[in-house]
Amino acid sequence: MKSTITSAGLWFFIAAILYAVISGLLQNGPLHVTMDTDATGSLVIQRHRDGHFYVEAQLNGQPATLLIDTGASTLAISEELADAAGLTRCRPQQSHTANGITNTCIASLDHLQIGPFALQKVQTSVLPRLSGQGLLGMNVLHQFRMEQEGETLRLTLRKGL
Repeated sequence: MKSTITSAGLWFFIAAILYAVISGLLQNGPLHVTMDTDATGSLVIQRHRDGHFYVEAQLNGQPATLLIDTGASTLAISEELADAAGLTRCRPQQSHTANGITNTCIASLDHLQIGPFALQKVQTSVLPRLSGQGLLGMNVLHQFRMEQEGETLRLTLRKGL
């Protein structure tokens, strides 16, 4: 009787671990961004299950998902996104990133649309081997008042910009 209970407990434990592993694997599906505009015209963004905030944007009309990164100096995008957005002219430069010094290319993005907000002539770093499509850096974020409350981030365009 005792061995049956021990055996049942062991199988329950194994099943619980398998369930946890499979559930974790299923959560790594496509990135789903939850953002909306409120009555005041602010963009309201919900934290993603990975703990980060993302926005859906248009770069010269090309859709992209950007990670909000207050540690990034500029809007930084992948080479693939730069090609899709039609960025053909850029100036080579070395940049200090979280992964060390890397060769980048600095370009001017004609049009950046984030929710209801449209920005023109945005300095953009094109990074080789960038994980994800891009990082929404401080050269864009400084144009907004950012308020975080719990799982919600609110971006409001600053007056006079």
